Amino acid sequence: MNLSTISEVSKNLSVSTRTLRYYEQIGLIESVKKDDYAYRTYDENTVRRLQQILILRKLRIPLKQIVLILKSEDIAEIIDTFRQNLAEVDEEMTALSTIREIINSFITRLNENIRNAALDGVDIKLTMLDDTALLEAADALTVQRTPLKEEKTTADLDQASEKLNRLTDREVRIVYLPPNTVASAHHIGEGCEGIVYGQIAKFISNNNLYERNPGFRSFGFNNPIVCSMENAPSAGYEAWVTIPDDMEVQPPLVKKQFTGGLYAAHMIPMGAFEEWAWLRQWVMSNEKFVHAWGEVRVTPHDKEMDWAMEEPLNFYNISRDWDNGADTQQLDLLFPIKPKFAATTKHPQERIIDTFKYNDMPVEVVEWDETIWCGKIEIAQNCKDEPDMVRVSDQFLAQDRTAIIHRLETAANTLLHFDFQTSKCPAVAMFAFLVGTESQPEGFDVKKVPAGRYMRLPLTPESAKALGVKPWDGGAPPVEWISERLAPQFSYRQVIDLPFVEYYGYLNGSSDEVVNAFLYVPVEKI
Repeated sequence: MNLSTISEVSKNLSVSTRTLRYYEQIGLIESVKKDDYAYRTYDENTVRRLQQILILRKLRIPLKQIVLILKSEDIAEIIDTFRQNLAEVDEEMTALSTIREIINSFITRLNENIRNAALDGVDIKLTMLDDTALLEAADALTVQRTPLKEEKTTADLDQASEKLNRLTDREVRIVYLPPNTVASAHHIGEGCEGIVYGQIAKFISNNNLYERNPGFRSFGFNNPIVCSMENAPSAGYEAWVTIPDDMEVQPPLVKKQFTGGLYAAHMIPMGAFEEWAWLRQWVMSNEKFVHAWGEVRVTPHDKEMDWAMEEPLNFYNISRDWDNGADTQQLDLLFPIKPKFAATTKHPQERIIDTFKYNDMPVEVVEWDETIWCGKIEIAQNCKDEPDMVRVSDQFLAQDRTAIIHRLETAANTLLHFDFQTSKCPAVAMFAFLVGTESQPEGFDVKKVPAGRYMRLPLTPESAKALGVKPWDGGAPPVEWISERLAPQFSYRQVIDLPFVEYYGYLNGSSDEVVNAFLYVPVEKI
């Protein structure tokens, strides 16, 4: 009997080993264990059946119906299954044909307007026709309605499947995962996914997370890393569950800190792991975001872990009956991303959570954790006047900055403005450096700033031009650039319980030369 290893089948048929294991789990295929080999192998009959399964998947037939088609001995039942899918395709083709006719009618009207001078100036709105992917899909499906002169080949099916299996912006969500403490389970070897999620489900039950932390979420990923797009074998898997910060975690689980970040999210039914390739293609061709592959987002970090993750949805209920519910669940595929127009430099305390373009100018919203600042503070004499900026600047420059303990940036001079936009208390100005501890030498002022979100933009002539205002030439920072002109357009508004910040130097190595200046205005989502 000729046997193929799981990695050989994965490579030859371009299907991930994760998918192969799932097909075996739900009874679509069977593997054979060799006495001298620890991993799955497949005989020739199983490989042929797998080829049939992959063809049916390209025809967009659900896995549950594929199980019926391959296992049923009732030919009438199989025919009825195919007819159900054919009816769905017919409905979709009819709808798309209608859309195609509407589009053609708009084209005809536009051409008539071009030829007919009497219609000059007529405003025809075409905003409902912006979805290019819809037009391409309509064209592809309409072609299939024409009489075929010859039988379609596998290559034709592959080409049609590739064209139809492209994610649109409607099918991908941009989500921000906040920082969290997690309990991590990790296993290397056969059945790794089931083993680690079983450990997580047991941890949840033993620690009564259903009561203590009912909003818990779970995430999983390959560890060691597998580039699933290349269909390499999966050797291990790691799963997390979010927990309260003060919760103890006992072996074999490990306590970790997830720092959060932006992800492109796409929901799939369990088993549709081929859609990882679709999500990856969406990220790689996106105009607004790029992948953040390689960006460390967990402590401690395992250099072998994957960067992309999967989140089982409705995990609160699924985990209560793991053995019976896992196969019916939905998953969010999570691909790490970052804004394409993000600044090339980045503060150690911030994460970019949103990005926009305004007249080709990048505008970003960043999230800061709680920060500690060390420098010199000046408080205004009353609630109407400003602090003495010259005095506080001179005092700051006179300090021996080399004495500062745990300074996080070597050349970033910062001016923080507290209470400048309220008459309830005196305004405060602070020239400072970002530090990692409140314990500082005598003579230095130290202030903690709570976590929050800020909209930022560079204080450059280009920014002023994009906003249609006069360039900033020093003096009071142009907070209104953000608070009045930008924030409301992107559904944000300024908040006054956090400082607005002028940032200079911006991670310029050991030099004190000011190269960049950025304005940060605290905001919240409307």
